[in-house]
Amino acid sequence: MALVAYVAGAGCATWGSYLDPEPTRVGETEASVAVEVAHLKRGSGSVVLPNVLLGFRHGVGEGVDLGGRVSALGVEGNMRIALGRGSRFLSAFVPALSLGWTPVSNDDEGTLRLVAGAGLTGGWRLSSTWMLLAGVRPALAVTGANIVVRGRFESVRASFLAGGLLGARVRFTPGLALVFEVGVDPAYDFEASTWVRPALHAGAALRFD
Repeated sequence: MALVAYVAGAGCATWGSYLDPEPTRVGETEASVAVEVAHLKRGSGSVVLPNVLLGFRHGVGEGVDLGGRVSALGVEGNMRIALGRGSRFLSAFVPALSLGWTPVSNDDEGTLRLVAGAGLTGGWRLSSTWMLLAGVRPALAVTGANIVVRGRFESVRASFLAGGLLGARVRFTPGLALVFEVGVDPAYDFEASTWVRPALHAGAALRFD
């Protein structure tokens, strides 16, 4: 899908990035669909959540594209900027902004989350078909209560997200590719001054160039 999001934990548009470091060509548009599953801390326990995302990208300049995606858990906008283009190794810088939410249960601490991040992704081209992917995606998140459901506003909580991922891209044709990945998303809670149990995710995205 060549999209990125830098979000982790409950209340996010997505946990995966499903990206590669090659921005969409100038004037061209991509569409994508992704399916993912995440295991994460929620309230006093944990939960496994599936997610389906629809995305798009458009090339706006040489080595630069803009993108966005939407799911039942939120929305996201981002930019991808190529940094290095070797014969085999490529890299890109990807800032992103995401607003997400989760289904509410009685032990939720917060259900709305705004995440702003800026990460790096790299790719190692093995052949014209295969590319190995790796990335880091640090971000700041602000989480608050769902006023409508909870009936009250709890104190806003801030956290630092330190996500990382490994994956691969398989290109079937010039206009069709599959990106799959696994990742871990640890978070540091500033109010509690501690690291919380990280979210784990796995998924795949089908991209139509």
